[in-house]
Amino acid sequence: MNRIADAIARRRDQLARGVKPDGSPITVDLGEVERTLANTFSEHAHYQDLQSHAFASGTLNLEEAHTVYLALGEVPGPDGWARDTDLAAKLVITSLMAELIDKEIAARRRAYR
Repeated sequence: MNRIADAIARRRDQLARGVKPDGSPITVDLGEVERTLANTFSEHAHYQDLQSHAFASGTLNLEEAHTVYLALGEVPGPDGWARDTDLAAKLVITSLMAELIDKEIAARRRAYR
C-alpha cells in the first residue's frame, strides 16, 4: 500500500477536473502555486531527512518513502524538486512535510518538558 502515491493520483484527478480537494473550483493561477512550492537546497535536504526519519520510525513504509525520495530527487532541479515532479506530487508531499515538521516540533517540545 502506498498512501502517498494514492494521494498524488487523487490530486492529479482533482487538478484535471479543476477542483480543490473539497470539490470547490480552483480559482487561483496554478503556475503561481507551483512557483510558491519551489524549495531551496536546504529545504530540499530537510525534506529528504524528514522522509528518511519517517521511514525509519515506521511513519512511512518503503514504497511511500521511495515515492517522496523520487519526487524530491537525489539532485534537485532548479525548483528544488526532481525535474519530472508534477504539481499534484508537490502539493501532496509539501503537505506531508508540514505534518512531519509538526510532529518533529511536538516531539522536541515534549523532550524539553
